[in-house]
Amino acid sequence: TARVTNLASHLLSRCAKRIAGDWQDRYNIRPALIETFVSGEHSGACYQAANWIKAGATASRQRPFANGKVPDGAKAIYLFPLRGKFEWQKELCAEPPVRLGGRRGLDNPANWAEMELGSARLGNGLLRSRLFSMAMAFYRKPHSLIPETFAGDAAGIKAAYRFLGHRSTSMDVLLTPHKESAVARMKEFPVALSVQDTTVLNYASHPPHGAGPVNTKKTKAMGFLLHDTMAFSEQGQPLGLLDAQFWARDPEAAGQSANRRGRDIEEKESSKWLKSYRAAAEAQSLCPGTMVVSVGDREADIYELFLEAKRTPGGPKLLVRADKGRQRNVTKDREGSETYAMERLWDRMERRPAAAELTVDVPPRRGEPGRRARLEVRFGPVKLKPPKGKGDWGPIPLWAVYVKEIGCGPEVKAPLEWMLLTDVPTETVDDALRRIDWYKLRWGIEVYHRVLKSCCRVLDRRLGAGDRLGTCLALDMIVGWRIFWAQMLERETPDRPCGVFLEPGEWAALRAFFRPAQPLSQPPSCRDAVVMIARLGGYIDRKNARHPGPIHMARGFQRLSDIAAGYAMGRGQPP
Repeated sequence: TARVTNLASHLLSRCAKRIAGDWQDRYNIRPALIETFVSGEHSGACYQAANWIKAGATASRQRPFANGKVPDGAKAIYLFPLRGKFEWQKELCAEPPVRLGGRRGLDNPANWAEMELGSARLGNGLLRSRLFSMAMAFYRKPHSLIPETFAGDAAGIKAAYRFLGHRSTSMDVLLTPHKESAVARMKEFPVALSVQDTTVLNYASHPPHGAGPVNTKKTKAMGFLLHDTMAFSEQGQPLGLLDAQFWARDPEAAGQSANRRGRDIEEKESSKWLKSYRAAAEAQSLCPGTMVVSVGDREADIYELFLEAKRTPGGPKLLVRADKGRQRNVTKDREGSETYAMERLWDRMERRPAAAELTVDVPPRRGEPGRRARLEVRFGPVKLKPPKGKGDWGPIPLWAVYVKEIGCGPEVKAPLEWMLLTDVPTETVDDALRRIDWYKLRWGIEVYHRVLKSCCRVLDRRLGAGDRLGTCLALDMIVGWRIFWAQMLERETPDRPCGVFLEPGEWAALRAFFRPAQPLSQPPSCRDAVVMIARLGGYIDRKNARHPGPIHMARGFQRLSDIAAGYAMGRGQPP
């Protein structure tokens, strides 16, 4: 037997020099570090001679493996860096960012779920298949809870609960592919409105583990808060979710509002508006040809949000309704002086002459009858004053659009009054009217929240733990968006074929159910399909009836799934 001095360390050194390049040629990935284990009966001298680093030892397993093999004790761990000094540590210690804009869907998607969620970063083929099947099941029966969704099938129900509790599934993981699809849809429009709002999920009757207070101390309601961001086109078409924040308040932190002025914005719940804006900024970076406008209600009227927009060059624009209760001040420049005095925003805008008048139809609300309201419109540039103690931030130049109802009778207890602040230049009457139209679309996210609660029944979910509830909520949010999207397609693109939101078997069964004498060569229009689905849910298609609402749509989808299954079985096809 021949003995060669230092052969082991020499071969280890030669292999270490080649492995990075060979691995990249074979797998198109360049490794940063290689690792090996040395059993206790060997000293590991050859690895040490080849400059490998001894990092520690494994934990010795005491009990035998499932195959009966008994562990032979702890093993030494040796590492060999393939990058420069500290470079490999930075790369391996950095948490991989979840960036949008990746591949949309699979190469040959079989249904809308695979097209919408095909880029899910689950890493496990079984989990991906389960995600697609659960999304389709939730969509077919949006009004059902999990046992009814899977028709009492014990195996399917158990698999669904295990999926929701899997360590690889979470709200962010499931929503990321949907966000990428939403960004792709945003690219088709010159303007996309990123509307954000908060809704309360009250689980007082069956609070899951991890729930927190969502109301006053007197009511003692328990649940979670959801702050989501939905992208809309200027015509009101929902394009998809861009952000979702789901959290529970800490019961021990009650009463912090008393010292809120002394805390940083990142320590407050108000930071949700900044996080949503940053999500819109990420979408804006992927849509250079689309102007993204972040829209918020009066709760979003915080100086830090405007400052965030000012400090984000090339980021989304802002459109926020000012909160009159904040006594918002603006600067009043003095001639020949660099100092400025303050005056109230409302006082400034009320002194301006009316630039236009609008007439809008106001539906009945809060005991008031419906009416046709006359509105005066004023607009002009303003400079927003920084809060106390933050004078070094300086004033922020904005545009204000003031809408006020005039000529209303005493029966109107709450006349319409909007003060809109925006950093989008508003120099003409048409610009001001367009900003008003943008803000009117904010109501869309309120409708979406009603879809989640009334159609998808997210408040009736009983999952025991908040993390499982968040994962299930992600699926409900995707399904709720798709129901809302189908509803709005009937209004915006009524003549478009309904194949964009219905599978061939579904629209064929729908037409055969309502119009059996008509041929099935072409899918019906979005208008006809939505009306037929809503009729299944109890909608009455009268001549002057309103457009179908989400409740009728959800009930209709519930029945359509059974009709489509029966139609397929009658034709000798699997349901």
